[in-house]
Amino acid sequence: MPVKVLAGQIEPIISNFILSRDEVHSIIEQVSAILSVIDLAVLFAFGWLLVPYTRMIYSFVNTKTKGDSKKSNNKNDDNDEENFENTYIFFAVDLFKQIARLALLVYACDCVVVALAAIGYKTEIVSKVFAKIIYTR
Repeated sequence: MPVKVLAGQIEPIISNFILSRDEVHSIIEQVSAILSVIDLAVLFAFGWLLVPYTRMIYSFVNTKTKGDSKKSNNKNDDNDEENFENTYIFFAVDLFKQIARLALLVYACDCVVVALAAIGYKTEIVSKVFAKIIYTR
């Protein structure tokens, strides 16, 4: 009598990953209930737009305050970038950028946890553990 090792075992495994229409609808409902466009916009703005816009404002203010001394010395054009990255403003803004990017990562994990919970997986502690790992690394 031959032993079945693989025959008939693949289809049940694959069928566990295929979601029904009701499960997809439940996922969309529950994830959209926790998503906030304002939260995402603020995190995106702080994570990807804060440093470039602060750099532009710093460069503009730096150019306006230096006035004629900058026109006579063209070597300072390349030093604006280096000067900005050595300021306390840059360090503060870069810190906010990093915090926002980590928060967005935790936000995405929360959405995945809610989606998994919507289809029946037990994920009560996953979100808290992930946030704790990310925020304390």
